[in-house]
Amino acid sequence: MDRRLWILLLLPPIAWAIHLQVCYSLHAQVCASSTRITMWAVSLVLFVIVAFNTTRAYATWQSMPQPNAGGAAGGPEDEDPRPITREKFMAASAFFGSLFFALVILGQTIPTVMLRPCD
Repeated sequence: MDRRLWILLLLPPIAWAIHLQVCYSLHAQVCASSTRITMWAVSLVLFVIVAFNTTRAYATWQSMPQPNAGGAAGGPEDEDPRPITREKFMAASAFFGSLFFALVILGQTIPTVMLRPCD
């Protein structure tokens, strides 16, 4: 479970960094060819990856049990709810982080759609 949570948490910022670097490196080629399809394809692929990660993170977050679920107020003293709470926090952070980075990738794609390649 921990490895999957770390992947869900770290994949969106890595995808955004790849998107940023690839789009910057393709700028000269796109300007010379006057076609933006390559940049749009990169943006679309990375946006889909992050959007899929968002749905997986949401499903993981919602499938985790509540800490001390089924117990009385506060639950039994001998059970430590911290691992469940930490995993639930990581899943929620992965969901909101994925959502944020999906919007960032979308926001970085808007200038490539609105402006001419050499602007």
